[in-house]
Amino acid sequence: MDSDISVPTGLSKTQKGVVALGGAALLSAAAISASPGRRVFAQAAPFNSDVDVLNYALTLEYFESELYKALLATGKLQGQDLQYVTLFGQQEQQHVNAIIPLIQQLGGTPVQMGQYNFPNPSTRDALLDVLVTVEQVGMAAYEGASGYIQNKTLLVAAASIMQVEARHTAIIRHLRGLIPAPDPLPPAMTPDQVLAAVSPFIK
Repeated sequence: MDSDISVPTGLSKTQKGVVALGGAALLSAAAISASPGRRVFAQAAPFNSDVDVLNYALTLEYFESELYKALLATGKLQGQDLQYVTLFGQQEQQHVNAIIPLIQQLGGTPVQMGQYNFPNPSTRDALLDVLVTVEQVGMAAYEGASGYIQNKTLLVAAASIMQVEARHTAIIRHLRGLIPAPDPLPPAMTPDQVLAAVSPFIK
């Protein structure tokens, strides 16, 4: 079964290694609505299949990709800040583009993009604070969901993406003047904890 999973073509070797789970950041399935009264993700966590985990990943990758676009559009970043945040935003969009065909390969239906309530930070530091929060929550959420992965190919990819998302977090923390890796064993977060953390960003 594991050999039935393939990463989409047209990506570099490094990208292929990290996109199979769509990025470490995973939002609570209950957190995001596509429209009033309608859930984007019908299956509540914990997850019953790899499609559920992938859709959980896709839910946040949509969110992160759109968040990066919104924050970049504020014009608050310059120089090295702008270079890093632009790159990370592009990588989040690449994750979205890669996860969708993976879900379809497994016979699943990709979730819809949610509606978001993005902030408009007044300063560069406030903008980076938003990204620190989102990236840290995403890492913890991914850690909490990774144990539900059944396919070994996806599990290996999950380990590789964790490195990439952790680097996102460390670099953004460094840009903000924070210790890049403050915890030797960062804790996982449950879906309910993730929901509480990201609810201010969700319409």
